[in-house]
Amino acid sequence: MKKKNILVAIISLFLLNLTSCQNQTELDNSVGNYVEDSEKFEGFTNPSKKIPEYSENIVLDGVFSEDEYSNLIWWEEKYVTPADTVTVKMTSYFGEKGVFMGFDVDDEKVFVNDLRTSYNNSGLEVYFGRPGATSLQGNAFEIDMIPNNSIHPKFYFNGYYYAYPTSPDKAPAIGTTLKGGKLNTSDCKGYNMEVYLPYEYLLGKEEKPDYINVNVALLRATSADKKNSDRLWYDF
Repeated sequence: MKKKNILVAIISLFLLNLTSCQNQTELDNSVGNYVEDSEKFEGFTNPSKKIPEYSENIVLDGVFSEDEYSNLIWWEEKYVTPADTVTVKMTSYFGEKGVFMGFDVDDEKVFVNDLRTSYNNSGLEVYFGRPGATSLQGNAFEIDMIPNNSIHPKFYFNGYYYAYPTSPDKAPAIGTTLKGGKLNTSDCKGYNMEVYLPYEYLLGKEEKPDYINVNVALLRATSADKKNSDRLWYDF
């Protein structure tokens, strides 16, 4: 009886392999006969990006043309080497529902590749601490602001900064304007970035604070190559 069962199992396995080989042959033969669809698909557009609601008449476009910016004080820092000088100016405006941050950067080497992690690109890495905090745990954010108009917020928890996602209408938002020309070219001479951070996201409650702790670091990549890992992190 055992021998019969073994024989049936062997036959079944043989038939299964034979069927698999036949299917693979059909699949291989069909690859060469594939014809690409020549018709263009119509009727789809990318959805518009949602941003948090705020009452101010500020447009997140990296231009700083609104009245809210007219009387602000700009803090200026420089990164200087024999070959390069990078100037970073920054300011902030406390709105009703969130804080607006303005960054004006002069940098003749701005390289970004979407396939790299955010901190391996040119941009700014800004650290925020909640008012009155005495430790990083549950109180600190690390937010990468990249001049390809992307923002990457992380929250400190158990010794590390982790992604801190929420719905788009409650998350930090960014608007960028490039200076001179396109990213990854010698025409690009820097960038302006406007960032909006809702209090509810940053502080856990929609209440205007007296202050927010901020520390800014410069990110600089040396090329747009995906494999490039040679980058600068400079703390002002």
